[in-house]
Amino acid sequence: MVQKTPHYLIELRFIDKQVKAYMRSLAKQVYDNFEVGPKHYVPHITLAGPFTTSNESKLIRDVNQLCDSFPIMHFQIKGFSTFEQSRVVYIAINPDENLKKFRWKLAKKLEKYCNLNKPYDFHSKNEFIFHATIAWKIPPAKFTDIKKFVFSKNIPQKNNY
Repeated sequence: MVQKTPHYLIELRFIDKQVKAYMRSLAKQVYDNFEVGPKHYVPHITLAGPFTTSNESKLIRDVNQLCDSFPIMHFQIKGFSTFEQSRVVYIAINPDENLKKFRWKLAKKLEKYCNLNKPYDFHSKNEFIFHATIAWKIPPAKFTDIKKFVFSKNIPQKNNY
């Protein structure tokens, strides 16, 4: 019997009920109108991953220690944007300096013993694009229409932490 290696994703979850409801509603509208994206959307910002490691206990310990060493991190929603080449529509995030530092320290710590297979995990703390994906794997024929649909929406302008 072949044992599967667990995959991990470290994310920051939105806690504001109004913002979460808005994001879920928007993702559902995209799915209902274009049949693209997740059926069940969980609003989040991916900080690292997906990745694998053979040392789960060290991973848990390191993440807990890093979280304990940082003050509350803040971010703002900037608006909508896209990754044109990979056809992704997302909510752009403006992180505070603490969140930037946290993500960078996390990547540097994990790269020593985790298989971070995404090149963006190793970008400098100033190059990483903080975002919350709304739809991905968008077929080329639907990309422009989905962009127009999403960009026509108002976005809640709230501070988050």
